[in-house]
Amino acid sequence: MKRSKKTRFILSFEPAYQIIYWSISWLTFFIAVIAMLEYTSINLISIIFALLTIGLVVLARTIHLKIENDQLFFYCCSKQKKIISVTTIHKIIFSKMRVVVLLNSNDSEQYRFYLNQKNKEIFLSYMKEHYPEIILEEQQVASNEY
Repeated sequence: MKRSKKTRFILSFEPAYQIIYWSISWLTFFIAVIAMLEYTSINLISIIFALLTIGLVVLARTIHLKIENDQLFFYCCSKQKKIISVTTIHKIIFSKMRVVVLLNSNDSEQYRFYLNQKNKEIFLSYMKEHYPEIILEEQQVASNEY
């Protein structure tokens, strides 16, 4: 059955990278604010750091997963990085935190990605509704998660 509905999910970074990335984003924001307050006017340094902060936030929002026509498309910076056919997915393992692992039919390849809690719930309900043949399994103990 062909599904033409487009669905998009914003992906998260791996937890350690996410902490570093958002720390750098906040740091650039506060440097822009401090530079503006130090000179009591908008100056070149505050403009540069404000633009850098906006760029980092936009860059984080461009990493996403799109489901279209029984295909999973992984994008980074609007460039398509990977395509996975939904028909090859046998099982989806997810944790209580943010990890989602896709297993193909012969369990030889794993595709691991991270979603925030809200996007994970929407993704799993979408997969359950549109692809009931895929097994959804919650991982009880996650040894490598925070």
